[in-house]
Amino acid sequence: MKKTRKNYPQIDMEKRWEAEILTHLAKNEGALFRPKKLAKSLRVSSADYLNFKRLIRKLTAEGKIEKRQRQSVLKPDRSRQAEGVVSFTSKGFAFVKTPDGEEFFIPEKQTLNALHHDVVRIEKLRKQSGRNREGKILSVVKRAKEPIFAVLSKAPSKWYAYLESPNPRIRVEIVGEYQQIRDGMLVELTTFSWEKSGTMPHAEIGQILGMPSNPKDDLTIVKKTFRLPDDFSRKIIAETDAIRLPDIEKELSARKDFRADEIFTIDPKEAKDFDDAVSLTSDADGNWKLGVHIADVSHYVTEGSATDLEARKRGTSVYFTDSFVPMIPMRLSGFICSLQPDEERLTFSVIMKISPTGEMLQYEIFPSVIRSKRRFNYTEVQSILDSQTGDNSETLLRMRKLSKILREKRKTAGSIDFQIPEPVITLNDNGEPVDIRPSIRLESHELIEEFMLLANKCVAEHIAVHRKKERLPLIYRIHEPPSKKDVDDFFLGLRHLGLNFSRPRELTSLHMQKILEASHGKPYQNYIEQFALRSMTKAIYSQQPLGHFGLAFQYYTHFTSPIRRYPDLIVHRLLKAYSSEYSKANIARYRRQIPHIAKQASEAEIHAMEAEREYRKVKQIRFISKKIGKWYKGVITGVLDYGFFVEISEFLIEGLVHVRSLEDDYYVFDEERRQLHGRKSKRTFRMGDEVFVKVANVSLADKMIDLEWGE
Repeated sequence: MKKTRKNYPQIDMEKRWEAEILTHLAKNEGALFRPKKLAKSLRVSSADYLNFKRLIRKLTAEGKIEKRQRQSVLKPDRSRQAEGVVSFTSKGFAFVKTPDGEEFFIPEKQTLNALHHDVVRIEKLRKQSGRNREGKILSVVKRAKEPIFAVLSKAPSKWYAYLESPNPRIRVEIVGEYQQIRDGMLVELTTFSWEKSGTMPHAEIGQILGMPSNPKDDLTIVKKTFRLPDDFSRKIIAETDAIRLPDIEKELSARKDFRADEIFTIDPKEAKDFDDAVSLTSDADGNWKLGVHIADVSHYVTEGSATDLEARKRGTSVYFTDSFVPMIPMRLSGFICSLQPDEERLTFSVIMKISPTGEMLQYEIFPSVIRSKRRFNYTEVQSILDSQTGDNSETLLRMRKLSKILREKRKTAGSIDFQIPEPVITLNDNGEPVDIRPSIRLESHELIEEFMLLANKCVAEHIAVHRKKERLPLIYRIHEPPSKKDVDDFFLGLRHLGLNFSRPRELTSLHMQKILEASHGKPYQNYIEQFALRSMTKAIYSQQPLGHFGLAFQYYTHFTSPIRRYPDLIVHRLLKAYSSEYSKANIARYRRQIPHIAKQASEAEIHAMEAEREYRKVKQIRFISKKIGKWYKGVITGVLDYGFFVEISEFLIEGLVHVRSLEDDYYVFDEERRQLHGRKSKRTFRMGDEVFVKVANVSLADKMIDLEWGE
């Protein structure tokens, strides 16, 4: 007797049906089939029809077949599909960016079983959501290799966890037995499995990060989340413990002696290490002799050592309000290399002869020995500059005069000075923020900044210009001009603010400088500077001297902070190598190594900035959570179809005014002008506007601050 399909196990039957459905639709490309007609064509029995319809829905959801009007299906149009990387938002919806740069909005209900940064296949829909076409995820092509974090939740007989943003906030079943876990703990998940939407994912606990409700755990959580190391390996500690302070007299045979000179350091009050010192004298012709003396870290951290390899891996030190993660062990960064007062230290010096008008007349770069006469902080120096009396006042006043000349010369060339304040956070012993204030930029900051910029530029030009014929490899700090699209968006945004700057054919840093100067003293000054900064490319490290757009320097490098930045350490190492005879083999080796070091250092810098920003944001949210119900003045920093973001000027904390809270009118989003318009009142909310807002609600879990607007 002939076998019927119902005699097959259900899973085998579905596989067979799937193959037959796809083959049948492929043979009849473009033809529409209602489920009943398709079932009849494939001789599916009436008893199996319900399971057959379920399979049709499954294949549709997976994008293997396409559904049209009246439930009819056909072979999918591959031209309407694409692959890309999905990025989730804290509100649950997502965006998928394809390799060709196209971006699609994915509603929350169409994200399937995708996670943040997965590679997914999408169907391009004809709907338009704001500036982006809409799409729906058909399948996950490849899971992201990123850690997954979640908050534990106890059920009577099981443990669950809710994924943390930026992943979708779904519930995950925890498998396995664990000791010392508590409700509300933040954990990292491993062996995460989520085969399809509609089913509950499950995972194991990889590590416990801490309790998000406890301010004392904030630092631990951020460090673990961003994979920042807590300490150095035993091998590195043993290596650095074996390092001793050098025999200075022996070192002086190959170094210049500046121990008797008036040299001092100027750093933040809370500085953990001191890697730069300055000196200044003048001659009878009014020429300046500026000395920038940098800790000679390369003398102790030798190429290929365990300490060197770890420093390269870390790339940079990471600084938090109450702690930091050093690039090299504290025995080096805080003691042996640190330019402490009244201690003899090995340095690398740049001595520059500068004309009264700020022109570089002559320079020398060489290893040296100094003894810092004083450790100043910025506030102390500012007090001396203001009163014109105090320790080293004569030299400090001369330094102020020279820094102003250098600053004006740099400004004339088109160098951009961003003066965006940073939030300065004060914590109590429990890690709770008790005060947040915008940072204040002092003349003393500008003084040191000018000297460091000049030294960095001098070193870059030494290799790129004065030793050009030798084609010596170096790590440069580059900042390429903004793209045409970013420039167009920037000038469009300015017009919407009522600032009618004509767009030049080719934007220069001098154009940008004039625009920023026009905003000084205006309520929207910080916003304009942040907007301009976002419009620019990110400064990175490169083996190619491609120039620095923001500084208006043709050649620039990083030389002045080898204790906390690996590229600076490499620059020191290369300068030493090039100061004596070098082999072609070594030059070839440096040329091979530098692109990799530059790329790694650029990535490490971005990673460190993200960690610092995350920690700062957590503390800001904790602080503003104590201000619910209070009103503040702020500036609109972004406008979207669902509301506008406002930065509270007093604390530099940003929150969202949702359109739902604007009860006085119905507001329509004007995407082109980036504004919200009231239909009846004609009231407009646009970027850069000054507004009053009330702190309405704060969620530490979602890292969201809800504000309400008031007239």
